[in-house]
Amino acid sequence: MASRQELTNASGDRVPSISKVLGVMGSRSLMFWANKIGREGIELAKFYREEGDLGTTIHEYAESFLKTGTLPIMSGTAPTVAQVNTCMKNLETFCQQFGRYEVLRSEETLVSEKYQFGGRLDLYCKAPNGQFDVVELKSSKDFFPSHKIQATAYACLLSEHKVQVDGVTVMLLPKDGQPTKIWRKEINDPEVAGLWEVFKCALTLWNAQEKLGLNES
Repeated sequence: MASRQELTNASGDRVPSISKVLGVMGSRSLMFWANKIGREGIELAKFYREEGDLGTTIHEYAESFLKTGTLPIMSGTAPTVAQVNTCMKNLETFCQQFGRYEVLRSEETLVSEKYQFGGRLDLYCKAPNGQFDVVELKSSKDFFPSHKIQATAYACLLSEHKVQVDGVTVMLLPKDGQPTKIWRKEINDPEVAGLWEVFKCALTLWNAQEKLGLNES
């Protein structure tokens, strides 16, 4: 994956990323999770780093498979190697059952001039049903509201750039070996409209906090 770059609008002013905007919402479940990790005597920063590296590797391998149709196999004996290969086998099984998402665009940085935010798209794909979807790849155990909001924000961002978006998909590739699964909604589904309203509220809060210097750098 390419390194993150600063997001700027047409005037050269910085705008927040989708992930930064969602950061103002916090997560009660993540706080409980971090507390659990601490009680188990695990260094949180180290755990975040290792889990982040594993998630990135799973993302890269999954993107490669969806682009080429060829299953990438990671070599080595480390425990993470087995985790990555299990995820890929599960993804292959999913695609054999339901069809493969064909990647048309990936890792593309976009900025909304209308709403003044931006981000780097995971995937824009032709879905097995022939429709065009924004696809977010995640390696967590379950879907979080932030996953759905994030995918929705990218769908609206692409739509602003005159790209056809028919659906919003979050594809889950759990690191613990559970089967691949997806959450998908049509772009005109009321839930998607609601998620977009939540994102706009978060963006309003982020902008207000930014003016007061309250946002984390």
